[in-house]
Parts: sequence; structure tokens; C-alpha cells
Amino acid sequence: MPNIPDKFKKAEKNERGTLFSPAARMMYASLFVPTSPDREDNSQGKLQYGLTILIPADFDLSAIEKDVEEIINKEHKPANATLRAKIKTPILETAGQESLAALAEEYPYFIRIASKAYDKNGQKRQKPGVIDARAQPIAEDDAPDQLYNGRWCRVSMRAYAWTHATGGKGVSLGLNNVQVLWNDDPLAGGKASAESEFEAVEVEEFGEFA
Repeated sequence: MPNIPDKFKKAEKNERGTLFSPAARMMYASLFVPTSPDREDNSQGKLQYGLTILIPADFDLSAIEKDVEEIINKEHKPANATLRAKIKTPILETAGQESLAALAEEYPYFIRIASKAYDKNGQKRQKPGVIDARAQPIAEDDAPDQLYNGRWCRVSMRAYAWTHATGGKGVSLGLNNVQVLWNDDPLAGGKASAESEFEAVEVEEFGEFA
């Protein structure tokens, strides 16, 4: 893990109500081309921009947790602890997600953050902004190299309440923008660099093939 400054180890909320994640490891990012979370339904209404972030142990998520609790109390108004426990929240345990469970010791929590690619009238919505550590925009052509699984990032987002037609309730985080930070080893299926997979060989060892 890089030497992360303390200011990046906690979530924050600004005066406009926007939440900012602590520094986290990016996973499954689709920030330029929207995808559907439902493999069997790629209809326009399902398409969304999004990513999952892995939160390092001991990083402070209290600003997000507080915002989520306030929305639950305001929008869902659970009458008792049993009803409150049924309300889905966006901060999830990594150990409970099969594809990420091997990373749970170092990153005990993960958060999915997404925004719809089209509004209810079928009009395209604005893509999330994606910038580098120097606040310069990242081009879509550079996305495969810049937005790999395991890249460090921070995310701006907003919490919102939802109620499903089947009766489920919850609070999710809507994606605003992403800032990519430090490079690191790829995680969970990310492509490793050639430099990390091979070591240098003395030219003399190749003999006539050198």
C-alpha cells in the first residue's frame, strides 16, 4: 500500500452535500462506456456508469454512514429495528462477496457507486468526469491503462433513497466524478505488466539468438 496522506483516509461531505470517498482501490470501472448490471437485460434503461471501490481497513467512512442514516430516517422512516435491518445500505462487507472475498482482510468493505446513462425520458445523461492526480481529464482512449482493477482513486457521489416495486427499500450512492490517484499492482483479474511478470536476462544467455 502506498504511503497515503491522512487527509485521504476518511470520507468527507462538503457544504453542497456532495460526499467524497476516502482513497480506495478501483474495481470493475465503466466510466466512459455504460454497461448493464443485469447480464440478461442490456436495454437502454439498465445502462449505467459505475465502479466498485475497496476500502482499506481502518479508513473512516463515518461521513457516508451518517448521511445514509439521515436519509433512512427522513425518507424510509423505519418504525422499529426489524424494519430498519431490512433496508439495504451501500457499504457492504467484502467477505460476503465471492469475487472479492480473498481481499477482505486488507479491504473489509466495498461500495458500489453508479449513475444511470439515460434519464426516464430516454435522453442521455452526462458522463462522470474522470481526472488524474493533477486534475487533468483522462481521455477515453487511455481508459484501459488508467482505469484498471486496483488503481487508487477517490469518488464524489450523492446518497439517495429508493423503493423497489416489489417492496424492497434502500439507500444507494449516485456517481458524480472520479479522480484516479496512485498506481498499484492490479487486483482480481486486472492485467499485470510485462515488467512485473518477467525478470531481466543476460544477453549472453541467448547465444546466437541475441
